[in-house]
Amino acid sequence: MKQIYILLIAMYAIAFTACSKDDSSLEDGKEGIITLVHKTDYSDRDPVKMTFITFNKGKIITIDWGDGNVEKIECHRARNSEGYYSNEIQHKYTNSNPYIITIKGRIRDFGCFSKHIISLDISKCPALTSLSCSPLALTSLDVSKNTALTSLNCADNNLTSLDVSGCPALTRLQCNNNNLTSLDVSKNTALTGLWCNFTNLTSLDVSGCPALTKLECRVSNLTSLDVSKNTALTSLDCTFNALTSLDVSGCPALTRLQCNDNNLSASALNKIFNDLPPITYGEISYWNNPGTDTCDKRILDYKGWY
Repeated sequence: MKQIYILLIAMYAIAFTACSKDDSSLEDGKEGIITLVHKTDYSDRDPVKMTFITFNKGKIITIDWGDGNVEKIECHRARNSEGYYSNEIQHKYTNSNPYIITIKGRIRDFGCFSKHIISLDISKCPALTSLSCSPLALTSLDVSKNTALTSLNCADNNLTSLDVSGCPALTRLQCNNNNLTSLDVSKNTALTGLWCNFTNLTSLDVSGCPALTKLECRVSNLTSLDVSKNTALTSLDCTFNALTSLDVSGCPALTRLQCNDNNLSASALNKIFNDLPPITYGEISYWNNPGTDTCDKRILDYKGWY
């Protein structure tokens, strides 16, 4: 009986230590500062909407709206299994003056939704792991100091360039509907999902992203695309580009391919078909290409692509 009692105490001590370690990891997020600039006009004064998730021991967020209003918010709406608290807030301005918004707190995830935000500075919030700034009116975005960032959604802005080389932990990147002419993801080896639709990209190199499983790059200006190094890729949508070549060799996990509305000849399409992995049921679309009518569709039937 004594031995059982000692064993129970030991097990409790181990469990307590593990919990303490988990709790301390949730407290690691140091206080950060996020700064935004809001500018509107008299005809449209939609409120600014923001969402927060804070670290476990930092539930208080302070927001200085720049118009004399300062709010202290205790994030309490939801506590998920990881021990984080989340909240959302909105604020409406009464005139069209430019305002500087300053947010302080142990912020883990941050989202802002207002087409009147013209500037966003997160350089003083290095613990940030997730950022959603869509749709805003940003012409530039600096994430070079945010090395902990795992998810970035900066779609629906006016960005012409985006540097994510300083974000090695990034797994999801959404930069749709921007004026991007180039995008370098060569340092983002952890990236699993990339959405860069509706841009001005003329080239895209994803060879440095071995973990990539989903790629969408439709409605851009790409003339060639090589995903042969992306062995984990399961879904590719490169429709409405100017592709004359597409290399999908080396993609054994691929189950969905959309490459319609490009400049792919019959020989280019036949090469794609031959490079596809045999599968029970694969989904493919390749219409509206110069070679659509004359390519060898029997290859697809033989390999299980429909």
